[in-house]
Amino acid sequence: MDQLIKITEKDADIQLGEFVSTNFKKIKYDKNGCDVIVEPPFKSAQITVRMNDGVDLAYAEQCAKHFNNLSPDTICKLLESSWQFCLKYCDYYGEELPEIKELNELLYYIEPFCIDIDKPKSSDTAYTVELHCDWDVEHGMSWIIRNSEVLYVGVGMVHFQLNAWEDFDAYKNNEGNFVFGVPNWE
Repeated sequence: MDQLIKITEKDADIQLGEFVSTNFKKIKYDKNGCDVIVEPPFKSAQITVRMNDGVDLAYAEQCAKHFNNLSPDTICKLLESSWQFCLKYCDYYGEELPEIKELNELLYYIEPFCIDIDKPKSSDTAYTVELHCDWDVEHGMSWIIRNSEVLYVGVGMVHFQLNAWEDFDAYKNNEGNFVFGVPNWE
């Protein structure tokens, strides 16, 4: 996969802030942080990049570049864990599985819509990706990535309980995380 997201311009109401030109093209600042629109090769044409308090533009650009250049190993881990989540969810709720022959076909059933970036706590690159997925339309799916390590894949809206800067045990012990095996939902 050459590029997961491509930076593009965002048309937005500027009454809450002002636009600043960078590699992100147009970035809207307001009291809740900063929203940026990026373009991936998924079903949707855009992903919002949410910069939370304390995140500067340089770090947001670092995260976007990182997501654009995920290694094949990282992408494989994301897809493997996403597939395990799909299998468990469909089995648990009696839903029909997507028909895929190769793991990369799972990309037809997911749609990243937001990259959530929290204030960095080190020189690492870390962020959460929120995705729509065909098997859990209500909650979607989340990915948490720090550097080249996939830390969380599972039920969406995870940012309410985990962020990209937790201790490793918080991810490993999370009952909805498919990175470290299939959780027991019984």
